[in-house]
Amino acid sequence: MKFLATLLLGGAALGPAAQAQPTTGYIDASLRLTPACAVNDVAGGNGASVDFGTLDFGDTTTRFERQDAVLAGSQGEGIAVRCSTGTAASLQVMVGSNDAHGGPAQHALANVTTGASYIPYDLYLDSARTQVLRNDTAIPIVGDGSSQKIPLYARAFGAPGLTAGVYSDVLTLQLDF
Repeated sequence: MKFLATLLLGGAALGPAAQAQPTTGYIDASLRLTPACAVNDVAGGNGASVDFGTLDFGDTTTRFERQDAVLAGSQGEGIAVRCSTGTAASLQVMVGSNDAHGGPAQHALANVTTGASYIPYDLYLDSARTQVLRNDTAIPIVGDGSSQKIPLYARAFGAPGLTAGVYSDVLTLQLDF
């Protein structure tokens, strides 16, 4: 106890303690935003692959003349595209798996079993099916943050000699932004 008292008295004899000066500084913080788009509420970009939807022509006989379909996506009819405000974007159909067999139409459904029988079809931008959507035609997207619907319609054309079976095709679409 005596030792402690001596230390306390000795400290008091030194006078007021020297005041330490504060050190100030800063931290830089930053965030860079890049343009972004989503297709059917799935983020795109960086080479992402998304499901644009399905064209289902339904069931009909081998003697059909024409059969219509409407693109159905996860957000209803058509493709829903939402791009960040100020983003310049466009959507285009690049190619179909069987385009070489489309004849006068641009695309073709191939018989899944034989791969040797084809049904030609076209895509359209309007429900009356008067505005054919050609490959590599850019559909402009307004980047305003809202979801925009791009309806796509299709018409398959029957021909003599078609064999019964399931027919399919895969179209490649590209969203540029």
